[in-house]
Amino acid sequence: MASPGAHDVTRKPYTGSCHCGFIKYVLHVTLPADPNVSGADLDPAMFSKIYRCNCTTCHKMGYMHCRPVSMTDDFRLLSPLIDKHGNAEGLGVYQCGGMYASWYFCQRCGCRAFTITKPEGGQIVKVNMGELMEQGSKGELKEAWKASDSVKYLSVNAVTIDAGQGDGLREWTERKWVYYLERFKTTGHNISWDRPFEAGMY
Repeated sequence: MASPGAHDVTRKPYTGSCHCGFIKYVLHVTLPADPNVSGADLDPAMFSKIYRCNCTTCHKMGYMHCRPVSMTDDFRLLSPLIDKHGNAEGLGVYQCGGMYASWYFCQRCGCRAFTITKPEGGQIVKVNMGELMEQGSKGELKEAWKASDSVKYLSVNAVTIDAGQGDGLREWTERKWVYYLERFKTTGHNISWDRPFEAGMY
C-alpha cells in the first residue's frame, strides 16, 4: 500500500457535546492523511480550519474554532434542533458587534458549542446514525439540523469534541494543524502556524 502523499486528506466523523450532554452533534473533520505534513504546506480549502483567534470575543470565550470543509455536509446538530427562526429550547444565543454571528451555548451548563450566521437558513433532516458515523447502514434513525446554502459561516468549538475518539486537539496542535489568527489589532486574516499573536493564547 502506498504511503499517504503530502496532499492526501482523511475525513472522519467526531461526536461532540456540551458538558451536561444536552447539546449533541456530529462533525466531520478533514485533516492531512500524513501526520508529518504541516497545515502550512497544504491548500487551506482542502482541510478543516482549526484555529485560535485573538479577537476579544473568541479569546474571552476560550473558543477554538473548527470550521468544516462543507457546512452543509459536515455538521449535524442532533440536540436540540434549531427551528426556522434560528431558536431552540434550552439553547442560549449571544450576539455582539455587528450582530453577524449567533454564538450558541447550553443554558444548563453554559458551554459554548458552535456559532452560525443565518441559523434560520437550515433544515431538519432524517439521518441514519450508522451511516453518519461511517459504521454501516444499520443505524438508528434520528432527526438532525443541517445548514443550508444560505448559511455562510459555521464554526464548532473544538474543545467540545468528545474525548476518546483517537487523535485530538493535542495531536493536531503538535502536528501544526492548528493555526493562530490575528484579529485583535487588525481586521485582516494574518495567520501564524507557530505561536499566537499579541493577546492570543495557545
